Amino acid sequence: MSEPDLAHGVDLSWFQKPERIDWDALCLSHSFVILNACDGSVRDPAVAEHWRHARNVGLTLGLYLFFKPQEDSVSQFVAFNKIADELRLGPGCLFPCLDLEDWPGHPIGPEHSNAARLLANALAARWGGCIIYTSDYYWRQMGMPEWIADYPLWVAHHTEAEHPRCPAGMHWAIWQNRVNVMPSIYSGALDQNVARRPLPVIHNTEAERARVLGWISETADTVRRDQ
Repeated sequence: MSEPDLAHGVDLSWFQKPERIDWDALCLSHSFVILNACDGSVRDPAVAEHWRHARNVGLTLGLYLFFKPQEDSVSQFVAFNKIADELRLGPGCLFPCLDLEDWPGHPIGPEHSNAARLLANALAARWGGCIIYTSDYYWRQMGMPEWIADYPLWVAHHTEAEHPRCPAGMHWAIWQNRVNVMPSIYSGALDQNVARRPLPVIHNTEAERARVLGWISETADTVRRDQ
């Protein structure tokens, strides 16, 4: 794949302090950023500050929800949407991302697949789409669920190879391919990503979003019943 077909980005959470990032330098080499909105239902304390800086330098913005398999999915859905609405996630931003990997001390397994699927469905209905972040390893750990293929894939595989190892041989939309120390941008390490163009972004308007409000309520009830 040629370089013009790819966009470069980073993903950030509270581990990377916003005030220590040279945002003007970041936007010279990267065009998008995906920010941690919440771990389960717990808000990332740096998300608003990260968002403000990234927006001010013109980066394409995205948010991810780190799925906590032992926590109620409805609470996670509500928490993410509250943050996304506050920050004005909308047209031109990346679809919400659902991060499916182990929570420290709480491995993700096949018994969590259905709750994750329903949460992905709810996010997709609310925002017009959902991106799944995972790796081939975590996908296998979840029992190799086929529903993952219904969504754009953000695959984690840190390698110098030309292609990542993807669940079920899926095509990736975003590839988290390495961790780099970039002293001109940040004093610590940053997750590096490449994305295929066109980026998987939100297109729906406020009017279109309003039409799914009833579906959201119904989906939340379904998620709650299936916990």
